Amino acid sequence: TQVNVVDNAILQKALDNPEAYSDLVVRIGGYTDYFTRLSPEMQQEVLLRTEYASLLGIDTRQEMAGRFAKGL
Repeated sequence: TQVNVVDNAILQKALDNPEAYSDLVVRIGGYTDYFTRLSPEMQQEVLLRTEYASLLGIDTRQEMAGRFAKGL
């Protein structure tokens, strides 16, 4: 599953205050959806994947895709 988002902090704010972030769109493995309309489980999955990218020091989705392609 490929996940593209703005950043972890914004996702956390959207979890805390979904009404203020009703227009936040995330891309998940070939489709896009509103973050606040995802199931709680999928929201957590998106959040966990952005945390993982942050831990690796990855700032761009192209760099993240390159690392995953190399198996890093």
